[in-house]
Amino acid sequence: THDYLRVTTASGRSGNATIQYEGGTPEDRYARVIDDPTRAGNKVLAFWLKGARIARQGMSGHYKGRVQLILPDVNMTSVYQRVRMYLHPDVALYRSYPKDNIWFTIDEFWFGASWKGERNAFRISLNLVKEGGNGKPLWLAATAEKPAGDPKSGRWARVWDSVNKDFEVPVGEWLDVEVGYKQGNASSGRFYVAVTPVSTGKKVEVLNVTNWTYSPQAPRPIPLTHWQPLKLYTSSEVIEHVRNKGGVLQIYWDGLEIWKGWPQ
Repeated sequence: THDYLRVTTASGRSGNATIQYEGGTPEDRYARVIDDPTRAGNKVLAFWLKGARIARQGMSGHYKGRVQLILPDVNMTSVYQRVRMYLHPDVALYRSYPKDNIWFTIDEFWFGASWKGERNAFRISLNLVKEGGNGKPLWLAATAEKPAGDPKSGRWARVWDSVNKDFEVPVGEWLDVEVGYKQGNASSGRFYVAVTPVSTGKKVEVLNVTNWTYSPQAPRPIPLTHWQPLKLYTSSEVIEHVRNKGGVLQIYWDGLEIWKGWPQ
């Protein structure tokens, strides 16, 4: 299932960007343009996820939920993203989820499409993670993975990961988020994340990884091919935990900028 968001580039070109849901109805998930809760007259893009309706591959009876802006056929070796992100106050209910959780994806980069059976596919996911237990802080973590066996199986093998446990991600305020990727191997690949909370105005370097940004098994470098720069994607367990506490997972987005190269 898809919706379309009309966007205009800095050069004045306009087009439709695709927002994908996959499974369920608007009662389970949607994306809508709404009023900014913090600034009168400003419009923002809202992702809303209440019900998990996507069957998890190879796991009978298990489900997941997803709302994402998709950019196919990207073909870039370097990108830099800036976006304003607002984690709705209901996301604070995720802090009481009782288990460890590393799967709450807000941005995902693909280097080859595993769903098309590309054996040397690779992905880098940016996630909002937490340790098990009530009241635990939310952190940002990046994970790089390659298919474990059949690329279409949904099984993945970890290549590297990075988490910052010194920066607790604020909920209920706008955050200026910057994400950068550069193609490279273990010594030249880069993945970078910085966050500036509006409340402090201070930019924090959250992640700065030098490592593979394409599959180590690929005979030649693979560029960024598919990208979901705005994403809300997690398991039914997390979605239902928040819902059972009286909330709904929601993220607001504004001011998305995408650059082919990193700022100097």
